[in-house]
Amino acid sequence: MIIPMDSLALLALGLVVLLAGGHYLIPGTLAISNHLRMSPTLIATLLIAGGTSAPELIVSINAALIGKTDLIWGNIVGSNISNILLVLGIGALFAPISVSDPMAQRDSKIMVGLTAALIGLAYFANGITIWTSLILLLCLATYIWVAITKDKVSFDDEDGADLALGKGIIFGVGGIAGLLIGAELIVQNAVVIAMEAGISETIIGLTIIAIGTSLPEVTAVIASMLRGRGDVAIGNIIGSNIFNIAAVMGAAGLVSNLPTPNDLFAFGLPLLALSTALLAALILYGKPISRLWGFVFIGFFGVYLIANIIAS
Repeated sequence: MIIPMDSLALLALGLVVLLAGGHYLIPGTLAISNHLRMSPTLIATLLIAGGTSAPELIVSINAALIGKTDLIWGNIVGSNISNILLVLGIGALFAPISVSDPMAQRDSKIMVGLTAALIGLAYFANGITIWTSLILLLCLATYIWVAITKDKVSFDDEDGADLALGKGIIFGVGGIAGLLIGAELIVQNAVVIAMEAGISETIIGLTIIAIGTSLPEVTAVIASMLRGRGDVAIGNIIGSNIFNIAAVMGAAGLVSNLPTPNDLFAFGLPLLALSTALLAALILYGKPISRLWGFVFIGFFGVYLIANIIAS
């Protein structure tokens, strides 16, 4: 096997860009939170979660335009499972993730409600129509309006106090761009290297691409945990799952009806329900996501990958 050196160099560049994005993202987020007097959890939900959901939105709308509706469902369900089991699992290995933030507890109920609605539509309505898409987008707009108007805070956060608002915005937006660009470089070039090694496209899709598309969220959560900001980490994941269902599925459903793929009934939807319920239970009971839970989450994700590989 001859490894393409240009692909190897671009993969290394992607890793550098990814890490740089994570490095600047969290101080930028905290600076915006400090200057706008908004909860760091809220800014993480709107800025980080919304930003890192942008690739799923683009992929899903493009898939809807060409009739690849199975890809949309797989994209949303797989991303939400990865966010909980893989991303939070890895984050918890660095330090226990506190879930006591009041906004996280409220938003976890919204996440559960939207997930239950998605699964109910999948099983009992054979998917998403334009009308259910409009309802999802209305729910998202209502959620954002309530969050912005109700979650003003009156404290100064020392982590972001040394950055001006303009610099914080540059750090925050630039950090998200770094996460997305770095992850894209890593995934594209890892795929090239894997194909040169003779690995099948199915295995590549279920491993490199599935995990690689979660790299922005993984990096953001690790960066949050290294700064001791479990509130930002949990807000990022809850917000990303809310955006994936309400914004991504909602927008894609305006382009085309989205019937439920049959292969999601075996593993995808049941595991989405289980992982969402487990995370919500930990949050609502105020139980930190410990390292033990981190191993449990990653173990579930590993079983999910193996089951998909065997089924394929």
